[in-house]
Amino acid sequence: MNTSYVKPPVLLVGNFLQSQLRAFGVCEELASRLSESGWPILTTSTRTNKLLRMSDMVNTAWRRRGEYAIAQVDVYSGAAFVWAEAVCLALRKAGKPYALTLRGGNLPAFGKRWPGRVRRLLKSANIVVTPSRYLHEQMQPYREDLCLLPNPLDLSAYRFRLRERARPRLVWLRALHEIYNPVMAVKVLSLVSKDFPEVRLNMVGPDKKDGSLQAVQKAAADLGVKKQLSLPGGVPKSEVPAWMDKGDIFINTTNIDNTPVSVMEAMACGLCVVSTNVGGIPYLLE
Repeated sequence: MNTSYVKPPVLLVGNFLQSQLRAFGVCEELASRLSESGWPILTTSTRTNKLLRMSDMVNTAWRRRGEYAIAQVDVYSGAAFVWAEAVCLALRKAGKPYALTLRGGNLPAFGKRWPGRVRRLLKSANIVVTPSRYLHEQMQPYREDLCLLPNPLDLSAYRFRLRERARPRLVWLRALHEIYNPVMAVKVLSLVSKDFPEVRLNMVGPDKKDGSLQAVQKAAADLGVKKQLSLPGGVPKSEVPAWMDKGDIFINTTNIDNTPVSVMEAMACGLCVVSTNVGGIPYLLE
């Protein structure tokens, strides 16, 4: 008797934007690992335009319903919550089971504003996964049986270097978007430069086209630290350890956050981490 397990095809719904914006999402890591393990997968979406991305996600879920057995959908707050609702509606119409993964650090605040919508979406799924204790605790009012599954990090890909005497070499790694408060990083650079004029800051991340890049450049010019600031843009995931190794202190300036992989990467490389006190970061640094 053949007892071999047939792996069902999986649809992964999230932001697959690395090739366009060099913004590597956890969903892309999941897709890669599942594919390497022999799982047949479909992914959506690579569209950078938000409306086109939502349309592509919904169309893929419905039109390709005969090609997958189960779906996994990333859930964020704000306008992105709408595409999760739309995709899940298409999945229910198609009779497909689905899992939700809560990603957005602002979901607790969004849930307080829209409790009915959040509760309906979470209860419609076969399972809901959270990547942090923060979201696991904060989202309990909307569904009690949440599954805690922390974001993974392959430590073998990162070289740990103990910083016994940290130099004023700063690293910031996020997308250049207002929710990550990149201008604060420039203000930190300016403050540190008063005592350590040799300080340098590498701000690594793709431009999200919301004016944050221009705001960073203006702040650097106004504060007189333009020459001490480097803006290399987005980099491939494989190059992140090398950029981390260039610095000794990692600064995280986000206004809203969950459990950012970038902070985990900095810790894996041995950088000293200085962060705003938001979301799941206190849980991560305990």
